[in-house]
Amino acid sequence: METSDLSGGHGSRPAPSGEARGGVVGRPRGTKNGRPITERIDRFVDVDPASGCRLWTGSTSHGYALMTLSAQKKGLVHRVVWELHHGSIPDELTVDHKCHRPACVNVSHLQLMSRADNTRTAPGTVAKASRESCVHGHPYDEPNTYRAKNGTRKCDTCRRRVRPWNILPKQAPYVPDASRHSACAFEHRAVEVLGLLKDGSRTTESLRRELSISVDEAIEVLAWLARGGFGKQMDANVWSLSSSGEELLS
Repeated sequence: METSDLSGGHGSRPAPSGEARGGVVGRPRGTKNGRPITERIDRFVDVDPASGCRLWTGSTSHGYALMTLSAQKKGLVHRVVWELHHGSIPDELTVDHKCHRPACVNVSHLQLMSRADNTRTAPGTVAKASRESCVHGHPYDEPNTYRAKNGTRKCDTCRRRVRPWNILPKQAPYVPDASRHSACAFEHRAVEVLGLLKDGSRTTESLRRELSISVDEAIEVLAWLARGGFGKQMDANVWSLSSSGEELLS
């Protein structure tokens, strides 16, 4: 079955190829099976007395109210409601829920908004913006934060941890430093030390990538480096996993 424009608001997905973005494709007019469109909508609405939200009880798509527009098309009910009251929706705008409840079809809870503003004010986006650290616990401080092209904050430590040379687990702690350059050098040294700890012969990048490094092992080496081991001469002959790196970390 063909689906109309489903770009309904926060968390919405783009319309299927070849369909109009502005307005609901095939917006129903008049009646179906003898029932006016407003009556068809009202049959599937429960009113929340506390908020005034008119909550859809019929079919949904990603939480948004969905209804049949014609034999071959479906559409988002809140967009249908908006167009019934205000006319067609401009191509560059989308219908936003002021109440942040995607199942609500109360026209007074809807507003037109640009797609960029709609994404920026989405509850999930706002929640992410208030976080003080990434999902792995690395703080969003100045040296550890960069901005993606869409303006969202990204963790520089996590970006380093996925590079081919870096065998440190993502869950290992962030290394505070004055600049990204020196933090990168710090982690390069930690990777080198871990390679020697695990197997003194694994000194090349390709061999080190075969190693399995636990978070605890990474923490111990990072702590040792932070205590001044960064500048110490490494000697693989005196380090061994059998002692859990005690010689190194003492």
